[in-house]
Amino acid sequence: GKTILLTTHYMFEADELCDRLAVIRKGEFVAEGTPAELKARVSAGSVLEVETFGGLTEGLVDALTSVAGVRSASVDVRGQAESVIVQVQPGADVTAAVLGRLGDVRVGRVVNREPTLEDAYVELVQS
Repeated sequence: GKTILLTTHYMFEADELCDRLAVIRKGEFVAEGTPAELKARVSAGSVLEVETFGGLTEGLVDALTSVAGVRSASVDVRGQAESVIVQVQPGADVTAAVLGRLGDVRVGRVVNREPTLEDAYVELVQS
C-alpha cells in the first residue's frame, strides 16, 4: 500500500528493486511499465556484445547499422576496453557480418545475450 520513488542511473539496481519503472528523456516520460515489459517492448531480439581494443571510429560503428538484421549499434567505453553493443532483430545471426565489418580492430570476447534493462533504457532515451 506504499509507493517509494527511487531515482537511479543504475539499471541493474532498478531491475532488481523496482516493480514498475518510468523512463524520462528531456523531462518527458517516454515509457513506463515493469522491467520485463520495458525489456520486451524495446529490445525484442538479442544483443551481440563485442569487446574491442582501440581502432573504433564513428563511421565504423555507423556502418554496422547497415548490416542486415542489425537494429542499432553503439559503443560502451569501459576503461581501456570498448564494447560494441549491437541490437539484433529476432532470429537474425549477425555475428560473422559484424566481425567482418570490424576489419583490423582487435577483438576480445564476443557474446550473444538476452537484452538487459540497460539495453532497453539506452534505446528509449536515444529514440
